[in-house]
Amino acid sequence: MLRTREFTILPRRRSAQLNGPETRGAAPQSFLALVRRAIVAYVFDLPLYAAVAVIGLAILYIVGVVLPAASDANRDWKLTLMSTVVDAIINGIVYVGVTARDSGVKRTWGSTIDRAFEVLWAVLLIDLAITLIVRATSALVFGSLEETGFGFFAAPTILFWTALSFSEAAAAIDDTAPGGRLLTSIRNGIGRALRIENFGRLLLVAGVTQIPAMLASIVLVSIFALLHNTAASQHFTATELFWLKVPFDVLTTGFFAAIVGIAYRDLRSRPKAD
Repeated sequence: MLRTREFTILPRRRSAQLNGPETRGAAPQSFLALVRRAIVAYVFDLPLYAAVAVIGLAILYIVGVVLPAASDANRDWKLTLMSTVVDAIINGIVYVGVTARDSGVKRTWGSTIDRAFEVLWAVLLIDLAITLIVRATSALVFGSLEETGFGFFAAPTILFWTALSFSEAAAAIDDTAPGGRLLTSIRNGIGRALRIENFGRLLLVAGVTQIPAMLASIVLVSIFALLHNTAASQHFTATELFWLKVPFDVLTTGFFAAIVGIAYRDLRSRPKAD
């Protein structure tokens, strides 16, 4: 019933292990099989990813809370910039480690980190672009009824944000010449994600990465504002802003990156991928 080419959700019986080397033109796996592959590959090196996340969280706490801030606006942007840098490092390490583990390539933690820092500049630039684009277009999802086109603009915007994340994965795992890595990654990531034949997979990836993150953010802000008897739109103190925005993002970004990385690897192996 749910086993169509792109919207396949139920796992196939034979898909119970890491996928091994890519096979171009292979029939697409079910989405749950891809998620299971991502979870298995992520958990295999979980101590590495958890350590990187905790170190990143500590750095962000020092920058966002301990160090004095000039103003609320500057503090917000400082946290946003630093969390973007930390996210890029975490994402890069996870993309490299998870896709290598999934394909059967043996990498030590040291070689995974080395590879991630080799491509960090491209991953970081794309992550910064995603941050700016999301901020510029967030009203299309979270704005008033008029701003969201009575909800019409929300879904396409979320899907576009998800397509952008595929470019970040491409920057980390594609074998591209350093000089052309940035533009090639953007072309490959967005181009593959937005193909009509990949629409179902894009929709499912958005459903398990973008939607939970947005819902959790809304719930956290609402609960925090309710407990402190303040408006959710009010400017928070440095400590409040940190605990609202950073820990959930840092501690979950690696898991979401694992799903995006495996999903991109799946898109890359399909016919007409080049």
